Amino acid sequence: KNLHIDKFSDIWNAFIISLRDEDLINNRERDLLIVPSSAGDTSVFQWPPFLLASKIPMALDMAKSVKKRDEELRKRINQDPYTFYAVIECYETLLNILYSLMAETSDKKVVDRIRESLEDSIERQSLVREFRLDELPQLSAKFDKLLTLLLKTEEEHDTTIKTQIANLLQDTMEIITQDIMKNGQG
Repeated sequence: KNLHIDKFSDIWNAFIISLRDEDLINNRERDLLIVPSSAGDTSVFQWPPFLLASKIPMALDMAKSVKKRDEELRKRINQDPYTFYAVIECYETLLNILYSLMAETSDKKVVDRIRESLEDSIERQSLVREFRLDELPQLSAKFDKLLTLLLKTEEEHDTTIKTQIANLLQDTMEIITQDIMKNGQG
């Protein structure tokens, strides 16, 4: 099955690149349409961003509305395979970004504990009981700001942007440990 996906992605990407070469689409459109390399840092196949763009807001709405059982959330997310792929890719990518931004070993250990707590609760099917999923949109907004600032740092090396990134990281960790995790203070 992966062979078919790899073959499809090669043909698809060649087609999209030819559209760009002919100047029928711009660079931004090409980037949204291209299938990312399968050698990415995620455990799932990475679909083109245009297929997944609406899936994270939908998954956030699903998580926010589920109040009782993990099974219900899992069932709703798995109804659409693209939503499932988007959630996994988003989670793993954001973890990689957090780890890459953490300079101190102690900070990385905090991220480790959060990740372990989250993954353990998913395995035990206690995510809905142990996390306030209705707070996820607040976290998503912080990540949006963080990613926007990270893109700016590629263009300019401004110390105020780096300070803003540090502050957003701190806010993000506080939202996770104080607002989302019911037992996060430890």
